[in-house]
Amino acid sequence: MNVAHMPVWRMTAVLTLFLIVSPAISTYGDSMYALEFGGDGDYVRLDHNDSIDLTEAFTFAAWVYVRSWTSPFHQFGGKGDTSWMLRRERGGGDLRLSLRGLEHPFSGSTTAWNMAMDQWVHLAATFDSAEGTAALYVNGHALLEFDGLEGTLNSNPYPFVIGANKEESGSERRFHDGYMSDVRLYNRALSQTEITHVLERTHEVTDGLVVHWKLDEGSGAIAQDSSGRENHGTIIGASWVEVDEPFWEQVDDVAWWEKPGNRIAYLTEPFIGGSISGPDSMGSHDTITFSVTPEPGFTLRSIQSTCGSIAPLNDTEFSLDHVTASSVTVMAGFKPEQPHEPVPILLDTDMESDVDDVGALAMLHALADRGEAEILGVMVSAKNPYATLTADRINTYFGRPDLPLGMLKGEGVDRDSLYAHHIAEEFPGQLESADDAPDAVALSREILSEQPDRSVVLVTIGYKTNVRDLLFSEPCEHSDLTGAELIEQKVRIWACMGGYFPEGREANIVWDYEASYEAISNWPTDIVFSGWEIGRFIYTGGPLYQLPEDSPVRRSYQLFNNIQPHRSWDQSALLYAIRGLDERPATDYWDFSEPGRIVIDPESGTNRWERDPDGTHRHKIERRDPNLIADEINVLMMHQPKENDE
Repeated sequence: MNVAHMPVWRMTAVLTLFLIVSPAISTYGDSMYALEFGGDGDYVRLDHNDSIDLTEAFTFAAWVYVRSWTSPFHQFGGKGDTSWMLRRERGGGDLRLSLRGLEHPFSGSTTAWNMAMDQWVHLAATFDSAEGTAALYVNGHALLEFDGLEGTLNSNPYPFVIGANKEESGSERRFHDGYMSDVRLYNRALSQTEITHVLERTHEVTDGLVVHWKLDEGSGAIAQDSSGRENHGTIIGASWVEVDEPFWEQVDDVAWWEKPGNRIAYLTEPFIGGSISGPDSMGSHDTITFSVTPEPGFTLRSIQSTCGSIAPLNDTEFSLDHVTASSVTVMAGFKPEQPHEPVPILLDTDMESDVDDVGALAMLHALADRGEAEILGVMVSAKNPYATLTADRINTYFGRPDLPLGMLKGEGVDRDSLYAHHIAEEFPGQLESADDAPDAVALSREILSEQPDRSVVLVTIGYKTNVRDLLFSEPCEHSDLTGAELIEQKVRIWACMGGYFPEGREANIVWDYEASYEAISNWPTDIVFSGWEIGRFIYTGGPLYQLPEDSPVRRSYQLFNNIQPHRSWDQSALLYAIRGLDERPATDYWDFSEPGRIVIDPESGTNRWERDPDGTHRHKIERRDPNLIADEINVLMMHQPKENDE
């Protein structure tokens, strides 16, 4: 398999401004391999010897790629609980350096960084008993620096291990899930300049090197040592994987900055897309507000903090709540905008049972306001009349009262809603009655007939009743084509929130399973399914309490669950449909199945996946950290109409 690469997180806690220049490949040859750890029993060990029993000073450095957090603790490298170790712990990805045996009241262990997944990152940890210092480096930058440490580390008889921890009991645990390469252990504390040389591979740093596992062999059960000390490691369970491109080339030119003397630090990236600004100082337990400003041609990719909960207030402002540390760093990453035309979206929603339909429609308006989407129309697939009126109220709130809105006129599913009745009665709109809305099938045919061929992206986040009826519709005044012919001519792809993969039952398929079976089995274009398993860990909506009280989005979540974080099935389907096509920003958020087809039991609605090289169906597979996707969705759901922003 090939390792997928995403831009590396860039962050620091230093007090000066400096620039890292992206390195060129040096003399390491053309080998492009890394070692893959499966998260359950895989590691590399070197049995104890005097050269690795480092009590007075050491440097541990490695390239690390985290694929998933499968347990509360993940070990990158160390010599057991009683000496030293570099690991991640406590949900969220905190990076921790533990030093055992010191006399200083500080235990030698501290939370430092909320480490993201799916990115190659260079980690380095140093300790020097003579100077009384220790440090953690990320991509060559000092993330944390300690001084005043007293004493030396404990000596122990345990092996040096990467990818797991060797405990006093003799067992191994805290297994790493991901990849590692170029692992080094020195018997002295490297300087920041030397760590930069190691990272960039522009200069060899061999003084004090006791272990150097390049992990570029590509085969075999031994991690060959290049230090000259023959400290070869034994590979337990881990396997070789080919790397697409040099990971050390992924550290971009970047400026790092912190306001000196303040308790809150801001990372700005003025050379690669944006900046952060906020208050000069803060106290512990404060709530602060800061702004993130992308430069022209860039968009916000991701945002994190080392402590506290970040919530979007609008497109550019964020709050940081529940800060409990004495210092905190806020980090933002930016990515270039792609020069794409707006995606023409025809949305079909049930807008009654779950509140994620409301969140998805709010997202759609936000993306339309940003120029990323063109809303052709909204169709409601539920018989509950308040569902149609709710869609009307949301469209009106976002300044599109005349947006084409259709309602299911035939037989269909009619379920109660915790919010639709209230939204229909409490908020203004164009429709006095749902009966005033046109038939969804007739309106869809009219809309499709006016679009360029193979251009429309159909997004369904509800029952499949409307699309089934559209598929089997007859020629009309707007088009001489049958429904199937019209769809084949005008629809590029159907992005369907539905199904449970590889097998199971999911509400959007099951509630009108006959329509689901007929529509999906006979659909003439490609379908990409966003299954139940995709949205189950993407929790959004918590920040919506900060919206104004006249927001139907805020009110819907209040009625549904008192504005508690909620799973995001519909939003993740919509995000793919707009930002997941044609190398747009979300093309690397998910992996996709091989071609196949979803097989629906026509008697029960239960679905299963069947591989078929000639199939026109695919389903999404989780890849990116759900928390990062949730951050992006929350920003879009917090979007306000332009008149409300003035």
